[in-house]
Amino acid sequence: MTKLSELFTDESKWVKKMFAGYRAAPKAPPVPPSDREKPANCFCLSEGLRVVLPDDNIGYDSLLEPRRALRRKVIAAIHKLFPIRIPKPGGIITFNDHPETTFADVQAVIREVESAQ
Repeated sequence: MTKLSELFTDESKWVKKMFAGYRAAPKAPPVPPSDREKPANCFCLSEGLRVVLPDDNIGYDSLLEPRRALRRKVIAAIHKLFPIRIPKPGGIITFNDHPETTFADVQAVIREVESAQ
């Protein structure tokens, strides 16, 4: 399994306001991906969970619980680190797209999740 930290290696791999995007260059704005010409190369934190736990080869049903467990850990980390900005029951997309959320915040959540595993 790929770790979230391996997916989000730098800010160019992260997006807001869309699940996935394509960047032609690290500083370029993301655009919606097209499957062949411009495959997704940047993701919101929520979509990142689907990337690190893909459906193919294993089967969708077998990934439901691992993905749910990872999602619960990410939400717990968000509420622990950012309780004022993202009060319960706020979730991953609310956090990712919040105007004050930065890539450093996303990295902090990922570190919190991966240090607990």
